[in-house]
Amino acid sequence: MKIIILEMKKNLILTIFTIFVILGFQITQVEATVRVLPPPSVLPTPRGATTAIWNGNNAYIFGGFETWFLDDIVQFNPATGAVTLLSSPSVLPTARYGMSAIWDGSNVYIFGGEDSSGYLDEIITFNPTTGAISVLSSPSILPSARAFTSAIWDGTNAYIFGGIDSGYYLDEIVQFNPTTGAVTVLLPPSVLPTAREMTKAIWDDSNAYIFGGRDSSDLLVDDIIKFNPASGAVTLLSPPSTLPSARWVISAIWDGNNAYIFGGDLSVMFDSHLNEIVRFNPATGKVIVLPAPDILPTARVYTSAIWDGRRAYIFGGYDGDNLDDIVLFDPPEHLIGKRSSVVGGFSIPINKLAILAPYIALSIFFEIVLAVCIIRLKRRP
Repeated sequence: MKIIILEMKKNLILTIFTIFVILGFQITQVEATVRVLPPPSVLPTPRGATTAIWNGNNAYIFGGFETWFLDDIVQFNPATGAVTLLSSPSVLPTARYGMSAIWDGSNVYIFGGEDSSGYLDEIITFNPTTGAISVLSSPSILPSARAFTSAIWDGTNAYIFGGIDSGYYLDEIVQFNPTTGAVTVLLPPSVLPTAREMTKAIWDDSNAYIFGGRDSSDLLVDDIIKFNPASGAVTLLSPPSTLPSARWVISAIWDGNNAYIFGGDLSVMFDSHLNEIVRFNPATGKVIVLPAPDILPTARVYTSAIWDGRRAYIFGGYDGDNLDDIVLFDPPEHLIGKRSSVVGGFSIPINKLAILAPYIALSIFFEIVLAVCIIRLKRRP
């Protein structure tokens, strides 16, 4: 009987060991939080200063700069990894970069930018279902030709922040209503704390948050600005709710819990590119630079990014050369079961306990079987 019990114990130990080897492998796979997607998930050509949106099914990447301005609209499907360069008529009216854009549930709206003729006051609409693209007519034009704005959609209106027009930095917040076509420059106090360009903005279902940029003194800022469309209030957050350092030419996404800010540059005069991924939590006000390996593959600027309900995707950019890569980022907290959500998307939390549960259950089952067998053996005469 002792031999039987020892044999059963040995089998149980071997089973538990195997379970934890499998578990360790699975968790290791899950925790690959940043990676460059392999072909065919690359942009058609290297490019930076693009603009990207997510429509619930695909990412669309607009324009940008390669060796010259681009009029491309690129479709990326995260589910299949397919990248498609759309053909005419699904191209921008002119090759351009430095736009901002929003998705309103039916159409993409693209604001301003710069082409070979200079800054643009255009608002362009793009319908992914039909492929149709058109330039809206007055009054649906920006108050002045401008580029390097940022924008958000609050469910009713788009809000376009700052930018530069004819050499002047802007502190304006512009409201655009797609239903009526009305464009309105908001009055104080609904203005940015200082005029600035090349910010990036996200919407958290209650407030807009605008990050970084360059101000009218040609200085970079570490600001995080909160804007509430309901009240019109603009608040310059104070430390610790500031970026780790002043920066511009960043991209950012909102995952339902946190904002993530990707890369950027620390200098106007010199290349001081960053590979950082910065997390900002509006509920706590905390700003954290994620430690390695949660960093970009190379230090880069002029990226664009989207959140698809599960992951972030960062497109192209510039790291000394223009880039054609698509970088996948899994926020670390999603790997320990925190819920994520996005309007028009979906949420699938990844939970280590969920991975562990079946193995714990299996281990408990073997323990019970072993205990029953031992009791029965001991009861035998």
